[in-house]
Amino acid sequence: MRCPATVAVLRERRRGDRGEGMAAHQAEAVHRGIDYDAEVDTSVTARAELAASLCRRLGLAGSGVGG
Repeated sequence: MRCPATVAVLRERRRGDRGEGMAAHQAEAVHRGIDYDAEVDTSVTARAELAASLCRRLGLAGSGVGG
């Protein structure tokens, strides 16, 4: 799961329990050098669709998990 650094910074501010600047620093750094089987952008996809996508990817579609 990822989102643009600008979105991560806004979320960090809203939470109020994170050290300021951590989101901007980590937004891309935590993904550097990693090849993922699947990626989703949490800034443009609704939570229900994110959950459904994950369930499909894990073979849980139709199991009642995630709706």
